[in-house]
Amino acid sequence: MKVAARIPRPTRVRRPAGAPNAARRPTPPNSTEPANSLEVALHGAPQRPACAPALVQWREDTFQFTSVLAQICLIQLLKYTEDQYAARKSGGHRLLQTGHGWRIFSRLFALRNAIVSVRVFEHLLRFANQEADAHSRAFFLAYAPLSFEHDSSEEYIGPGVWTPDAGSRSAAVRVRRTLKRWCEWLEALAHLRIHQARFHSSDCPPLDEAIIFLWPLHQRHQWNGGELLRLLRASLGCADVYPCGSELQLAAYCRGALGLWRVKPAGLIGRTVLPGHSVAERLLEFLPAIH
Repeated sequence: MKVAARIPRPTRVRRPAGAPNAARRPTPPNSTEPANSLEVALHGAPQRPACAPALVQWREDTFQFTSVLAQICLIQLLKYTEDQYAARKSGGHRLLQTGHGWRIFSRLFALRNAIVSVRVFEHLLRFANQEADAHSRAFFLAYAPLSFEHDSSEEYIGPGVWTPDAGSRSAAVRVRRTLKRWCEWLEALAHLRIHQARFHSSDCPPLDEAIIFLWPLHQRHQWNGGELLRLLRASLGCADVYPCGSELQLAAYCRGALGLWRVKPAGLIGRTVLPGHSVAERLLEFLPAIH
């Protein structure tokens, strides 16, 4: 058996006392070296740019990089949703709105610290405001229900986030929470788009659209089947028409037709005041704008 020869340790060169540490050279944003994550791209610019135009160009480059990743995220999410519908057609089970949007987003953006999270969020807001682009509009439409939720609960990005009382750590947590929720609404929108395409848009039942787009609220507030059924009957007037005839009928329809599987909350009974009801009403009023 051969034994590997011991490699001698290199001699250390002692630095004179008081000598400054060697500065690590940052990777410039237009480097030919490939960026393995968004963090590398965002931190590639020098902290003290030589001139203002260089800083402006770096910011524009990072925004364009974020925009490309956002489009890739949406394309992959749409493809995943389409594949789920194809699986159901071939005899398999559809499984939608289970957090896959956030998993794709996290893999693409690699949000490893607060600075990256904040910059990504700022860039996505700018990207979403470019409504002429179909991908940008999707992010805009997914942000609308998020803003409805914040108006009701103040738990996402909004007034007071950046105040000294909030603290940088608290603000960073809120930014990450906002990005995750944004992805959940984006996933619901992607589901709705594919479902509309399967039913040729105008033939898609309004009940289907309402259930799909209300599902993030259903999950967030852990509505039981009876609560969802009561909301649909009151908002859409579906009365006892299938699939609103009973809670079991509605649950079977959500699984079979829409690929939405609900984990039944343990020990939860119907509540007099439905949490998220005001947000749901605004969502249903907003729903026609998605067409």
